[in-house]
Amino acid sequence: DGVVVVDKFFLKELSFKESLVFDLESPNWFYGLADALSRKPDRRWLSLSEKFQKGLESHKIQFYFKDDSLEKFVQSSNWSLSLKVFSGEDFLGISWASVKNGGTLLELAEHRVNIFEDGSVVDKLNAVVKQNDVLDSQNYFKIYLPSGSQILKAEGFSPREKIPDFDYAGQMFLTDGRIEKTLKLEKTVAVNADFFSESGFDVVAGWVNLKPGSRSSIVLEYVLPFKLNRKNAFADYRLKMTRPRQNENVPFRLVIVPEKGVELIALEPDGFVSQNLGEYQSGLAKDLVMDASLVFKE
Repeated sequence: DGVVVVDKFFLKELSFKESLVFDLESPNWFYGLADALSRKPDRRWLSLSEKFQKGLESHKIQFYFKDDSLEKFVQSSNWSLSLKVFSGEDFLGISWASVKNGGTLLELAEHRVNIFEDGSVVDKLNAVVKQNDVLDSQNYFKIYLPSGSQILKAEGFSPREKIPDFDYAGQMFLTDGRIEKTLKLEKTVAVNADFFSESGFDVVAGWVNLKPGSRSSIVLEYVLPFKLNRKNAFADYRLKMTRPRQNENVPFRLVIVPEKGVELIALEPDGFVSQNLGEYQSGLAKDLVMDASLVFKE
């Protein structure tokens, strides 16, 4: 009928803080958890329900149901990991896999948004990556952007292994259409990056190899594939960002910069506007949706 997915770090913290005794490593952990919960007195359930609610909102607990009505309930409650983005919305997703040692931390993700008088939007991402002091690592990062974004800059990826020179055209080889975009962008704006489509998004990807205790920055600059939809003199900008890793509270900073002829009047939720500059800063405890309200001067 469905699937329940629970983050092991969340279970470990819940077990410790709520004195729930069960075997996390057992294949029957779910039944052990259910039994431990059934022994809790009624007065403890308010605290338990609050912790489970936070787990659902941060997607440390996830449900998937065959029944459409149940699945719609999960989605409407914002308990599901959804990559659905509407036309005219900005999107940012960052993921990575460590193929050697690990110990890699996304120390800061800073997203700067410049909005121009004609409604066009230029984004600049600066992702600061830190390696622990013990081991070196090899990591493959993928950054998800709205489909059709025009890449202006992609820097910070480690060099690929050198491929021996070969006269492919002279040997009658043809370019595979799946890598034409990568080859074109490598010649103009980027080195050592891969460009492809995945889950309806454009992806900029590449290796980041780190020495113990070192830091590195991935810098992307790109033009969004749409202009803001103006209604008379007003327009809205929306950014949806997925939490990079479900057991890490990644520091995130958003800066909205209106250019000449554009005025920022609000940044919600919990952002602030000062001298026509919008800023939001917090840890990504869950997926984030930010809305900016703008006025275009005639």
